[in-house]
Amino acid sequence: MPLENVLPHEEIDEERALALVDRIRADGVLRNPPIVAPIGEVSLDPEMVVLDGANRVFALKELGMGCILVQVVHYGMETVHLETWAHVINNTTTPALIDLINGLDEIALEAVPPAQAEALLARREAIFSLTVAAGVYVVRGGSNLYEQSRRLLRVVNAYKAQGTINRTTAKTIEAARPLFPNGAGLVVFPNYHPNEVIAAARNRALLPTGITRHVIHGRALRVNYPLAKLELCDSLEAQNARLAAWVHDRAAAHAIRFYAEPTYIFDE
Repeated sequence: MPLENVLPHEEIDEERALALVDRIRADGVLRNPPIVAPIGEVSLDPEMVVLDGANRVFALKELGMGCILVQVVHYGMETVHLETWAHVINNTTTPALIDLINGLDEIALEAVPPAQAEALLARREAIFSLTVAAGVYVVRGGSNLYEQSRRLLRVVNAYKAQGTINRTTAKTIEAARPLFPNGAGLVVFPNYHPNEVIAAARNRALLPTGITRHVIHGRALRVNYPLAKLELCDSLEAQNARLAAWVHDRAAAHAIRFYAEPTYIFDE
């Protein structure tokens, strides 16, 4: 599809995205197609929201591609689940992290019991919680998605500049400790709704990178589609006819394999 019709819902990770430009240029292929979903009725609105792969979309734009190969899924399918990552903040100290967040405009950490923090996140009355060894804090504020995203961007960009972020599915500091014993704190975000992801893309109210987590069953990986086929974006019919023929050839060569079970990949 045309690259201009693919809209991110989150900011790019600039460091990773720029490195990806060089890697894709050197490889000459798009290894893993971004995952997208329709923003509206496909017949009326040709735009798609990127669920996963914003850095790859940025890289292809930087490389001057006219088209992009994407895997299209639909919210509401049993094979598509929207979850959230949590952030473990490393390479800084807990006091420095707390001082950093408290020093930001419109941001104030409020100490609360753990159960209350969970309830505030569930009711969307807090934009995130911060768990440290001494207890749990929340930050409230933002009456709409745009205001909440703006404040989240300020916080995430600040602690990303001070330390390093590791994504985790753990929602408690105890669960995160085995992998990250020296983490300064654990940041947990509320759950988002698909409509909010679509609204973030449509209204350019971008979320910080690394918060939404889309679990896609039946994901296409290691496709290695040649960039040369994406440079010129002629008719979509012609593009997709070439894609169909290419996939047919790969299948005929027994080069496509489906893994139904969860899989660990060690060459990322």
